Amino acid sequence: MRYETLGNMKQADLNLYVVEKDDGIPPGVKYGPVVRDAYLIECCTGGSAVYTVGDKAFTLKSGDCMVLFPGDVVTHETTGSERRYGYWCAVKGMKIASLLESAGISSESPFPDKAAAPRILEIMKGLYAMKTENDAGAELRRSAGVHAIFGE
Repeated sequence: MRYETLGNMKQADLNLYVVEKDDGIPPGVKYGPVVRDAYLIECCTGGSAVYTVGDKAFTLKSGDCMVLFPGDVVTHETTGSERRYGYWCAVKGMKIASLLESAGISSESPFPDKAAAPRILEIMKGLYAMKTENDAGAELRRSAGVHAIFGE
């Protein structure tokens, strides 16, 4: 099993550490089991994957978003006959657990409301577009973006 550290020890209400794009992961690719130190928000834009969290399996397909929790043992596997595409970000923060709990999102029920998924994806794309910005306001814009995700 692998343990991934995706953030640092900085404490904040919500803090973005990594935002990436999955650009065509081939069918059958398996990753894990892995335990992470941050929350991962996954948004699928094409193809599908099965995420096994502990002993439960969840299918993530195009148009879906899901949250993976720190400390959970997770295995990812691209399924079907198509490559998988999407965006993901790693976040930490002191308020995340209570925000997710109030929305009914947990390791056993990791999907946000279907109506929120397209808005979360658009915010995620915006965060990805800002990834390389380094002007004076970049960190504030990225922080606003991650707050917007949890606002959804």
